[in-house]
Amino acid sequence: FSGDVSSLPEATLREALASVPQSSHARGKLDGDGWSILEALVDPGVGLCKSKREGRDMLQAGSVTVNGRKAGLDDKLTAADLLHGSLIALRRGRKNWHLLRFE
Repeated sequence: FSGDVSSLPEATLREALASVPQSSHARGKLDGDGWSILEALVDPGVGLCKSKREGRDMLQAGSVTVNGRKAGLDDKLTAADLLHGSLIALRRGRKNWHLLRFE
């Protein structure tokens, strides 16, 4: 599939990403200005990037997507990014996915 997961029904989304790494996070991280995409990439529970430098390089190269849309260096994850009220799908490169669950 193309990687744009924003329009998938919840059951299909969960099935498509069932085998990817997942982590749970407090919904409060999305409050206010939101959670920096760079911080999310290097978060120990997510681990899509080993360092902020690697994360910055990936973001500047356009290699990171949030729910299928390209993310920029200054992007923040907010409640508006939630799919089905609780999920955000991050992808780094072509094959490195991570599903964030917010409770």
